[in-house]
This record gives sequence, C-alpha cells and structure tokens, in this order.
Amino acid sequence: MGILEFLEKIVHEYSKLVFKIGSITLLILVLVTMSDVIGRYVFDSPILGVNEGTSWYGLPLVLLFGMAAAQRSGRHINVTVVSRFFPEKVASVVDLVILVVSFGLVSLICWQDILLMIFDWRGNHTIFGLLPLPLVVTRIIVFIAFSSFGLELLVDIFRSSAIVAKVWRPRRLHPQ
Repeated sequence: MGILEFLEKIVHEYSKLVFKIGSITLLILVLVTMSDVIGRYVFDSPILGVNEGTSWYGLPLVLLFGMAAAQRSGRHINVTVVSRFFPEKVASVVDLVILVVSFGLVSLICWQDILLMIFDWRGNHTIFGLLPLPLVVTRIIVFIAFSSFGLELLVDIFRSSAIVAKVWRPRRLHPQ
C-alpha cells in the first residue's frame, strides 16, 4: 500500500464518520422537531430551545457534514458549460487548477474559523435567543466539516496530479 492509498483510506474513514454523524443528526432533528410540534399544538407546551438548537447546531451540522461525502462520491455540483469542449489535456489541467484553488479557499475558511473559535471561546459568546447556547460549538461544527472537505480535496489533488502527469507525458515517435 502506497502513501496515496494510505492517505485516501484515512481521509475516507474520517469523512464517513463525519457523514454518519450528520445523518444521525438529521434523524435527531426530525424527532426533536416533531416532538416540539406535538408539544406546541397538542399540549400547548413547546420544548424550550428547539429553534436555537436546530438552526445553530443541527442544520449546519447536517448540511455541512455532507460536503466531504459529496466530494468523495463525485456527486457535487459540476458546471461543464465550457469545460466539456476542452481537449483532454486542457481539461485535466483545468480540473487540477480548480481543485488547488478550492483547497486554498477551504484552508482559508478553516484558518478563519479557528480564529473565530478562539475569539468566541475567550469572549464566552452565546447565541441570541431563549437559550444562551455557546457559539463556539457552531464554529467547531464548521471546522470539522470544512477540514473533512479539504482533506477530500487534497486526495483529489493528488489523484488529479497523477492524471495530469499521465496525460502530459511525452510520447516517443519510434518505440525502442
């Protein structure tokens, strides 16, 4: 097993774990919201903090934790209006450049999120609403999601680099 296969295995396992957490959270969100609706309209007693918990913790967790799985499976949004007309060599380089730029942006988001996490932790910032929930938890959710997405992009960069190297390999005119 080479280094790339080992890295892929570790990153994919991490991404699977993140995706499973997001899936379980979706189930919990459905159950909690259903319980809140039943409590609100049947017993006239809603569950305190459901709106804050679902909107600040649950929904970001469900939505963002699926990014890495979408990247891994290739089911993310692809815009191929122009790139489908490129030759194979050009398309492989364009794909690599897009992956590198995307990885740079995701790394920037992770770095800024760490700074915001430290700021919220030190300032003990909370979410505005009925329940003063700590904002740092949302920052941790964003960091975990974007770090798993960034690692998937990194694996794709290595894979795409191998494709570019293969496509752009000079061919001999006379085989020996």
